[in-house]
Amino acid sequence: MHTGKLAAVAAVIATSLTLATGRGASLARGSGLSANLAAGAAQVAPASDGTGNGASSPVAPATSSALETPRLEVLAHDALGGRGLNADVWLHHGFAYVGTWAAGNDRLRGCPGTGVKVVDLADPANPVLVSTLAEHEGTSAEVMRVRSVDTPSFQGDLLAVGLQACSGDALRGVDLWDVTDPHHPQRLGFSDVGPGTGGVHELDLVQRTDGRVLALLTVPFSEASQADHLGDFRIVDVTDPRAPVPLADWGARANLGLGQYDGQGIDTLVYAHGAHASPDGMRAYVSYWDAGVMIFDLTDPSAPVLLGRTSFPPDAEGNAHSVDVTPDGRLMIEGDEVLDIESHALRVDSPAEIAGMVPAGGTLPAPPWGDTPTVSGQLAYLGRGCPAGDWEGRVSGGGRVDASDAYPADPSGRIALLDRGTCPFADKIERAKAAGAVGAVIINSLDTPLTPNSADGPLGAFGIGHAAGERLKAELARGEPVTVTLSEELRGYENFGGLRFWDLSDPAAPRAISTYATPRSLVDPTTGPTEPGRFSAHNPVVRGDLLFASWFSDGVRVLDIQDPAAPREIAAWVPPPGTAPEAVRNYLGEGAQVWGVAVDGDLVVASDINSGLWVLRFVQ
Repeated sequence: MHTGKLAAVAAVIATSLTLATGRGASLARGSGLSANLAAGAAQVAPASDGTGNGASSPVAPATSSALETPRLEVLAHDALGGRGLNADVWLHHGFAYVGTWAAGNDRLRGCPGTGVKVVDLADPANPVLVSTLAEHEGTSAEVMRVRSVDTPSFQGDLLAVGLQACSGDALRGVDLWDVTDPHHPQRLGFSDVGPGTGGVHELDLVQRTDGRVLALLTVPFSEASQADHLGDFRIVDVTDPRAPVPLADWGARANLGLGQYDGQGIDTLVYAHGAHASPDGMRAYVSYWDAGVMIFDLTDPSAPVLLGRTSFPPDAEGNAHSVDVTPDGRLMIEGDEVLDIESHALRVDSPAEIAGMVPAGGTLPAPPWGDTPTVSGQLAYLGRGCPAGDWEGRVSGGGRVDASDAYPADPSGRIALLDRGTCPFADKIERAKAAGAVGAVIINSLDTPLTPNSADGPLGAFGIGHAAGERLKAELARGEPVTVTLSEELRGYENFGGLRFWDLSDPAAPRAISTYATPRSLVDPTTGPTEPGRFSAHNPVVRGDLLFASWFSDGVRVLDIQDPAAPREIAAWVPPPGTAPEAVRNYLGEGAQVWGVAVDGDLVVASDINSGLWVLRFVQ
């Protein structure tokens, strides 16, 4: 689980682990799931917010009788000790397995190392905690999978859980356990993913048709931070779980030339987040955050072959978190995790076609406009805008400028629009002010905002992403005056994450079919959410013609996906408000925060970060 911003992503992992170019497209921060993914992709209107008091919450009644409406009914609740930090949930042979998260904001209690809790659901109305496993000090154990396997080396129920180090020398890798008798789990083996990584964030476990058992792992930022630059996607042979064998690693930089900020959409961070195996173990689907979902052929698991990958619209946040796929492999549902939706922004006031909020870093008042808290004016594009000088060593990519760059427009009385590069921000900005500019905006070389600074501190200017800057330049090149407002008080908002539906008939060219969002996932880009909460999709689970999705503050959603071009919500349930007094607080806040959902027949279990395990029954 991660936020859309690098700082938050890095914090979570450490502790647990071109805008549209058409004339009429808005520059406002990503409409995300409210925008069509491609020609023919449909945005599906949700049926209800599904809020309730912990009891059944009917949605979109099919008949006049609520009792005949598909719904989720609460059978039981177990607080699992009431300490919070509950992570993903898995369901296998009548037992629920619940992982443990970590929270970096609580240094004393934020990494309890309580591993995986095993809960007996023989009587679903009376869940019983029967054992714990993978209790390793200084680790989180967020995601686990249990499969019944049969190999010459092991016969029984095998559990694999990813361990991430909160700090220090704690374990980083995949921990393997025999849970054939869930009351008495036995540790079998461990595969270390190496120092210089945070550990295994998500994984899947599968026994292939050839008998081999594979663990598919994601090790976020491994390729960027690990000494040997091993790829973020790892494959380990656990056919003999007492002697796991690493088979392969795959990285987006080594294989596609993608740098850490070369993703798609608004926020362009690239790293592997989630891994999912096809039932036969011959395909892998790796959610690679802003690089989309990578689809691999695992015919030879020691040499995975990339078949294709999904894309994001230029105005979407991105954040491919996890997927599930129908058994025939033709339909994939992607969950995008977008939790942090507020950002500093500048406002485009005109022309109307592109008016709106644009994500921006910046400070006002600050030098050289130390007495200017807010400024509005027309933009003047000044190109690179460097004064003469030798800037080598003063700034990354700096060089010598023999003569000051000529300005293609007069900045007097206007807000300077400047390209980043060659000379320091301060020199560009001070030169523009001396020429009469009343403010400044720097266009980043990456599709992310920046905050202009100097050695002396913040500068009184704002920085926007490359694609947003190119759009503004295109308007000016057409002779259109563009008016903007700069103020540190301005904020922009994007939608929370939702679901994307993909046709994988041709895995080399995934086709966007539709998107889905709950009502509270859709946010006014200017005023923001109407109520507190994190209304983002998280984990999708396909069962026949139904899709169950965990949705943080929007609980559990159930969708009819018989027509994937028009998925239809038929039931929803949200845990009651409240967090146990002794629960460790986390940055997501109080109240409902449903991490995971698992389904077996009509039995549904949901893990809530703050309140524990919920046992539900789906009634049709």
